[in-house]
Amino acid sequence: FASPFVRAMFHRMMRAFGAPRRRKRALAVCAMWARLRERKPETTTVGVSILRRLFARRPAFVQLFTFRSADPETLFVNAKVKLHGKLLADALNAAMEALPDEAALLGVLGDIGERHGRLYSVKPGHYAAMGEAVGEELRDAAGEEWNDEADSAWKATWELIAETMMAG
Repeated sequence: FASPFVRAMFHRMMRAFGAPRRRKRALAVCAMWARLRERKPETTTVGVSILRRLFARRPAFVQLFTFRSADPETLFVNAKVKLHGKLLADALNAAMEALPDEAALLGVLGDIGERHGRLYSVKPGHYAAMGEAVGEELRDAAGEEWNDEADSAWKATWELIAETMMAG
């Protein structure tokens, strides 16, 4: 589990978001995620779709992954890409379930973030690009229901998710 320093930093960050406002935003994002999962119930499909968006925005990021040598023409049917897509969607599912609970969120994301920082040298810009890709996926699933409030809720929630992972 996370060190006392990381836990203290996390709790300061959570207070900065404001509990009532954070809870409202978390619930809104959880609802958006649920809508996305209704449209795409298979976790591998969701994860691969997010990776497709990430690599469309940032093609060089594929070099950060173990499947970097895969044929670009068949990248998204590659078994390693599919596995990573499933792991990504599973982690996002767990994060969405934990969003309303500070300790649970830190527990879910702290270890993943620590591993990504230590083993894969993931940087803040990588988290930002992933947040954009997940946000696009949510926006498409929400359709006309997506508005400025939804966009703001997503951006604040992703900032929390990314900060929690970077603190891990």
